[in-house]
Formats: sequence, structure tokens, C-alpha cells
Amino acid sequence: MNYRDILGSVRNFWAGLSSRLKVLIIAGGVGVVIFLVFFVSFESRVNYEVLFSNLSPQDASAITSKLKEMGEEYRLSEGGTTILVPEDKVYELRLSLAGQNLPTGGGIGFEIFDKTSLGTTDFVERINYQRALQGELARTIASLSNVEYARVHIVLPRERLYAVESTPPQAGVVLKLKPGAMMNKSEIIAISRLVASSVEGLKPEQVTIIDTNGTLLSRGIFEGETESLNFEESFYLEVKDKLERTIEDRVQSMLTGVLGPSKAIVRASIDLDLTQLKSSTEIFSPVVEEEGIIKKEQRSEESYEGQGFTGGVPGVSSNIPGYEVLPGTPSTTSYSKQQIDMEYEVNRQVQEVLEKPGKIKRLSVAVVVDKILTPQEQNSIRELASAAGGISTDRGDMLTVQGIPFDRTYYEEETAAMEAEAERQRRQEIIRLIIILIGLIASLLIVFRIIRTLVKPTSKMGETILPEEVPSPVLERVPPVSPEEQHRREIVDEILQLAKRDPQSFVKLLRSWMSERE
Repeated sequence: MNYRDILGSVRNFWAGLSSRLKVLIIAGGVGVVIFLVFFVSFESRVNYEVLFSNLSPQDASAITSKLKEMGEEYRLSEGGTTILVPEDKVYELRLSLAGQNLPTGGGIGFEIFDKTSLGTTDFVERINYQRALQGELARTIASLSNVEYARVHIVLPRERLYAVESTPPQAGVVLKLKPGAMMNKSEIIAISRLVASSVEGLKPEQVTIIDTNGTLLSRGIFEGETESLNFEESFYLEVKDKLERTIEDRVQSMLTGVLGPSKAIVRASIDLDLTQLKSSTEIFSPVVEEEGIIKKEQRSEESYEGQGFTGGVPGVSSNIPGYEVLPGTPSTTSYSKQQIDMEYEVNRQVQEVLEKPGKIKRLSVAVVVDKILTPQEQNSIRELASAAGGISTDRGDMLTVQGIPFDRTYYEEETAAMEAEAERQRRQEIIRLIIILIGLIASLLIVFRIIRTLVKPTSKMGETILPEEVPSPVLERVPPVSPEEQHRREIVDEILQLAKRDPQSFVKLLRSWMSERE
């Protein structure tokens, strides 16, 4: 049998079919094709993963241009700040782009001098240096844990030969903080000093730092300072911040166990004494029954005993030369002298006390609870927070407890948006699976009807024996349903009810059927 015979047999077979059967066959073929198209598109879809996120417009433009040159597929999301690529090429593309210094981190750095021309003027060189310095500082600041993106603007004064008064340089820093992150005073000071130490003649007081919400972060951080902070003072500021966080975590963990998570906010403020004191005390005390210890003793005695004559009459006459002195009366004379020199030693105690800086002078703790508190609840929370935070009334510490319902509008909107997006994706997944299931069921039903039609008794002429025309009153009545048709309808109804009642179980059941077919 050749090709023409086969084609002729097919034509004869097709011509021998009734119009109804031809329609069913065509509809079945179309249904199978639609099902295959949906199935292939569903199975061959590409999953995209994040290549880079939180990109600056310059970095996003450069990366997309490189991806186009490489012929790689990509998608943009979150306003063009996030680039998605197929998940099997994420790491390969990251390494490839990193070799080309992408992303740059939000600005041009010193790589601008990699390509220089001989005709570059001093003005262009100065501008390029300023741009490179701004870009390098922005990259360094953006590497901090709380910073998502940073931009730096530097104003360098123009050098003049006969300038009487020089204009000091100034700088401005714009920070985009990560969600939920906050910058403390020590971090703001560190950024100010980083920028100041990178620009000649720039003082930290001339650096202005703001965030993307327009909040001036550097306000008052250098007010009242007579000299710049040294390393030790910066260290103690860091200690102050750590102590505050330790007390906050201690009180917060206790309140979380009592009230539940996210039901209270705790903030602590510590006033540290940075003065270093050194005192010396010398104490003397007697010993040995309060008489002291003999350190040195010296005794001397002198005595004389013998006979002698009394002298003349005292006066002028007895002292005149040649004056006759009358003999005196002999007498016995004695002389005695005793001298004792003693040096005593007492106990001597020397105490030197060195008080290191960092002593807590005053502690203030504020607690806000997410509900209206009764006086009894407020007192209980105050006692617990006082014990956990180490509040001392002798030191003048202060503890404040207030019950104020939190404004969760922003977080509720963000959560609702995330849940809506997740629900949308889940519905899309279910719709895809339902379409595939409907196509599969429709194809099976069409094939089933075709097979059942083909196995019906036919006449000798090859035509299907159709029932005689039924009068219209009879057609209005519901025709009897065969057991097979009734069973098929029950199966379809159960499937539809399962899809409406429990979509997730329905999806799992459909996936198991598809895996069994494979």
C-alpha cells in the first residue's frame, strides 16, 4: 500500500463520517493542541532570580547594557533598581560583571583616571578628581551595615594667589538607610570624620549629613566641643551606645515575655562620667599602746664631785688687778647631767585610687506599651523595668512607662501589599493549573465521545444509525442518562468541587496526575 492508497483510505473514512462526528474530531484536535501548548509553556517557563538589587540608576543602566551585549535575558523590577536573570546564570553573571567593575556602588571612583588623554586641562583634571573622590567616599559609606545607598557632594574652594581669607571646603552626605535601621550619634560622627579626613582642610563641623526623608542627622553633634574628640572619647561614646543597647535589650526581652512580641518599645539614655580621677591618701597611726615604735635612741650622762674654795666677793674690787683676795672656805661640790634623745616611728599607710572614666552618672529609661494601661498594670511594668534596667533612685535615675496604642498603618499597608502580591501569584498559579486541567478534561471528554461514537452500531453503508426524530414535546423532557454518563458527570462535579473547596490540594492532585502521565 503506497502513500496515495493511505491518503485515499483516510479521505473515504472522513467522507463516511457524519457532520457531528467531524465536528467532535476537529474540536478534540483543537483541544489537544491547546492543552499541549499550555503544558509546554507551563513546563518550559524560566524562573528568574535577583542578580543585583538596590542599584543606582547609573549602575542599573551600565549592567543592562552589558547584559544586552552578552545576549542574556533579564527583567527589571522595583522601579528599575533590581535586575532579575535566569536562576541558572545568577552566579556566572555576577562573576562576569564583577570582572568589569560592575556595579560601581553608585558613582565614579578613581577608575576615571585609568583612561586619560594628553589634552586634558587642569580644570578637567580637578573636576575629575573631585568626582572620583565623591564616588569613593560614597562607596565607603554605603558599605556600612545600616546604609543602603549614599551620595557625597564636596565643595572645594578655588585656589587664589592673593586671597586674604580662604574659604573653607564643605561637604554634604545623603544617606538612604535600610528598612528599620537608625544612625546613632557615634556613627554620624564617624561618617563626618571620614569625609573630613579625606578632604584637605575640611573640618568635621563643615560636613552636613541628611537622610532621604530630609532629616538632618548631623544637627548638634559638634556643639559645645572645644576640641576634636580623641580616640579615647570616641571609644567611650561607643561604650555608651553599647551600654544603652544592653539595657534596652534586657528590658525589651523581659517585656516581650510578659506582653508578647512587638507590644512594647524600650529606649535608654545613659549619662557617663568621662572624668579620670587619681587620688592619693597618706595615713599615720601610732602603735604599741599609742606610744609608737622607737626608731633611734641616744643617751648621754655627765657628772662631777669634789672639793673647792669659795670665790671672792663679787663686784668691781675683786676684779681689780693686785687686789688681795682673802682665802675662801673649802667646800664639797657635785655636778650631774643626763640627756636622752629618742626618735619614734609611727605606722604610715599610703593609698592611691584611680577611678577610670565610664561611670554611670544618670540613667533614663522610657517604656511605651501598645495599649491603654490601668494604674495597676503601669505600676507592675514600672517595677519590672526598674529591676531589669538597674534603676537607682540614689543616683537620680528616671523611668517612664506610658500606654499608647501604636500606629501600625504603615506596617499594615506594607503587609497587606505583600500578602496581596503573594495571593496574586498563588492565584495565577492556580489559574494556570486549572486551565491545564480543563484542557485535559476537555480533551479526554472529546476523545471519549469520539470513541463511544465510533463503537456505536453502524449500518452496512458505514453510516451511524441515528435515532428517529423525536417529537418536540418529548424533547422538552429531560432525556435519560446512561450509567456511564452519570458516573462521568459525578467525577467532573467532584473535581470542580475540590478545585473550589481546596485549591492547594487540587493543585497537588493535578501535579501527581501529571507526574504519573510522565
